[in-house]
Amino acid sequence: MNKSFLCLVLCSFVVGVVSQCGQEISIELTYAGAVTDQINPHTGAFIDLTCYVSGQSGNVIAYSWTKNGNTESQTGTRYAITGVSAADGGIYQCLAELDCGTVSSNTLTISTEPMIVAAPPNQVVEEGESFQLTCSAEGWPNPSYKWQFGSETLTHTEGIYIKPTAALSDQGEYSCLAGNIRGNDVSYFFLSVNALPSPTLSDVSAAPPPTIQEAPPTSTSSYEAESSSMTTIPEGTPTASPTQTGTAAPTTSADGSSSLSGPPLVILVFSIVLFLGLALVICCLSIYTIKELVRQKKTRKRSSKNDIEEI
Repeated sequence: MNKSFLCLVLCSFVVGVVSQCGQEISIELTYAGAVTDQINPHTGAFIDLTCYVSGQSGNVIAYSWTKNGNTESQTGTRYAITGVSAADGGIYQCLAELDCGTVSSNTLTISTEPMIVAAPPNQVVEEGESFQLTCSAEGWPNPSYKWQFGSETLTHTEGIYIKPTAALSDQGEYSCLAGNIRGNDVSYFFLSVNALPSPTLSDVSAAPPPTIQEAPPTSTSSYEAESSSMTTIPEGTPTASPTQTGTAAPTTSADGSSSLSGPPLVILVFSIVLFLGLALVICCLSIYTIKELVRQKKTRKRSSKNDIEEI
């Protein structure tokens, strides 16, 4: 260990300044009657710090104390802490204002165990919403943070954990752990995530109806050429649309009855017409045959009568 380092350590305990009075003045901050640079009191302990000035040639006008560079409310040669808490941790120093100048003492660090003073409560969020978890702790040195989700350690190391979009898998128990060289403190809380509601029947009915696009018209010239050679269909007989193809589908009329349309209907009508034509031909042939038989019978009777008369 070199001499410059030893000198630096010793100077941190006792600080001397040359006053305007031309005399060296020393000031010491002691704990339990001794100069020290750090103490580690347990929570609830009593601490009494003392400020002592030596070598002054004038009167001490006032004493003041600072913590982490900020002036404290206590004054005088003693600084007392009754019941140490995490918030009491920090770096303390004593200052003495004299007639011939102001002197500063050595510093004393009080390290304290961390304590979480603000933890997020149990929360309920909706799926897809953002959520924020805030954890705040006191202690010295300043505590660091670690977040856990169940047994999984999260990578976030700040006191605020933000998730922009909540998923159902984010539901569960979270923990915030604050720690420093003196120890750790942990807080637990639960996050619930509500699933998005499923679409209802009213939502479906409120949706706009689908747009039906009409098919382009199909040329009917070939169909009309075929229809011109067919027997005329009586008025009122249902006909098929020439643009329809495939299997016939039933259509509902105004009175609720269903009828067939499409090519099968054309075949049906053509079959009926053909049947009626054949029936008419058969009927005509039957009439002609009957008439021919009657004529032949009359001819035979007339021939027989003539034969009798000749005899």
